[in-house]
Amino acid sequence: MFWNTKNAGKMLSAAVIGFSAILAPVISSSVFAQETAATFDWTREDVSKIKMNEENTAPVINKEELEELSEDFLVWDTWPLQDRNGHPAVVNGHKVIFALTVPSDVIPGKRHDTAEIRYFYAKDGKSWQLGGRLFDDGKALGSRQWAGSAMIDKDGKVHIFYTATGRKNEKKLTYEQRLATATADIITTNASVAFKN
Repeated sequence: MFWNTKNAGKMLSAAVIGFSAILAPVISSSVFAQETAATFDWTREDVSKIKMNEENTAPVINKEELEELSEDFLVWDTWPLQDRNGHPAVVNGHKVIFALTVPSDVIPGKRHDTAEIRYFYAKDGKSWQLGGRLFDDGKALGSRQWAGSAMIDKDGKVHIFYTATGRKNEKKLTYEQRLATATADIITTNASVAFKN
């Protein structure tokens, strides 16, 4: 999904309101709510009274101000390597992000048909260098990979979770999805990051 910046604030506000409405029965029946005797009733009238402001509206994203990670690839759905507490990990001074990618000549509507996970690294969290594909040819499950997450353990082992979509060598593209996991060793030098095993 590409982000429509014109309606981003309205979409975020609607999502928050909708999420609050879904959670209201859960919250009101929880132990927390019972202890505080709180209940939540959202009506259309209540929602219509909400005024958009800087505190409840996502900022406008100016496409011209975005920095391109790679001229060779379309890059979307990006996530950081995290530690066990959910904080962005720093490995020997490097921050690492993973992203879904396709070659830049693929038309946007076809990007999900051949998506692969690539990784980028930077010491400053801004000057990202392309590390390469996360999986060697044929090593990932499915005919392509979709979004996931990654965590590094105290022993340095990286645990990767991703959506394996389709089946290897399928003649007709399918959209069967499974959650998959892999582990790897992260190898760093002062100037590079790589994954092995």
